[in-house]
Amino acid sequence: MNKTGHCVRAAFDKLAFRIGALAIMLALALTWCSCEDEGDDVSEIFVDKKFKITGCVYNGVNVNGEETKKFYSNPYYIDFKSGAFVAELASGRKLSGGWTADGDSRGMRFDIRQNEGEDDVLSRKVYEIMKNIRNYSGDANVIKLYKDGNNFLILNANFDFN
Repeated sequence: MNKTGHCVRAAFDKLAFRIGALAIMLALALTWCSCEDEGDDVSEIFVDKKFKITGCVYNGVNVNGEETKKFYSNPYYIDFKSGAFVAELASGRKLSGGWTADGDSRGMRFDIRQNEGEDDVLSRKVYEIMKNIRNYSGDANVIKLYKDGNNFLILNANFDFN
């Protein structure tokens, strides 16, 4: 092989090496990017957790003023167990039943089997949202439970219940 052929061959080898390295990097990047999101660990987020209801958006309006004060001066909470919940809203009003959530789709449903106690405007709003919950967002600290984009509850696990 002459000198020109040797140079061409060396250039070709370098190019082939670079293309091979680039192909390997591209394959690794695609493999890394195509890994599926495993979804949420629903048990870690909800089971054996007690959340204070700290906010409510009802028909697109943020509940505020005197109604918001009720969240902090009354025991508005939802206590989750495996497949079951108890919620205390106000003046002893309690809801209980079952719940399910899907960590992949973040879908959620409540099956309210017991609804008893005194009623007030804020408790009715919370109840109306809870019975129609369709999905959730957030983590084990702060959760939003959505009926839809205009109706949702905000729950906070970082609250002292004592």
